[in-house]
Amino acid sequence: MSLATYFMEATYLIASVLFVLALKGMSHPETARRGFPGRGGMFAAIVGTLVGQHIVTWCGLLRPDVGSIIGAWMRSGCR
Repeated sequence: MSLATYFMEATYLIASVLFVLALKGMSHPETARRGFPGRGGMFAAIVGTLVGQHIVTWCGLLRPDVGSIIGAWMRSGCR
């Protein structure tokens, strides 16, 4: 296996641990507001995916980002 494959698998492992910690944090309102483990886990998953050699097209990765930007704009009142 190549170094990129090891890095991708390590980031997926880190992402899954952070997602589990984020779910644990949802058990109390004070820790649920922080949301750091969930954001960190999503960042690690995105980085791991971008490093992988199996990406066929980048369009599949960009669509959710465009949707998130549009959703944030609409939530802010379309200013």
